[in-house]
Amino acid sequence: MTTLPELDLAATDHLSRLFSRAVSHILAAGLQDYGDVTPSQHQALACLGGHRECTVSELATGLGVSCPAATKLVDRLVAKGLAARYPSPRDRRQVRLLLTPAGLQVLQAVAQARRKLVRQVFSQLSRSRQVGLLRGMEALLASLVTDPRTALALCLHCGPAHHDHCLLNRLHRTLAGTNLG
Repeated sequence: MTTLPELDLAATDHLSRLFSRAVSHILAAGLQDYGDVTPSQHQALACLGGHRECTVSELATGLGVSCPAATKLVDRLVAKGLAARYPSPRDRRQVRLLLTPAGLQVLQAVAQARRKLVRQVFSQLSRSRQVGLLRGMEALLASLVTDPRTALALCLHCGPAHHDHCLLNRLHRTLAGTNLG
């Protein structure tokens, strides 16, 4: 029986922080072409892009921020012409949000740049390392999600793009007996 070496928590914490920066770098790929779009604004665009329309409150939930923070984010997106507000046809007191064609263009261009970078990074790894990395990421997520609230907090709130095979959805179903969303 092989014993595992003791975990060096300081080195693990340092590596985790480096990994987080690397992931942030990947997530920001393509944003440099849209210098005035911040990562948080892009995240809001992605959330809006996953839904046909939503309210500020729904956007705040999807981003895990307060309604005032989401409102400020929407104000900036509207000022840049990337999102639009319009009154709900069902309730005039409610304001709906949607992406503009310019917002959709930014979202698609950044997604394309991100996929290109991921493809470049993965092409440098052997097939077994690619599979190992993907399994490791799944294992990390599975070990983090120990209750339904954590699954909901980590959820990307994909909207109609959501699929039942999503790891977080599967974990939530195991823990709570229901699908996310």
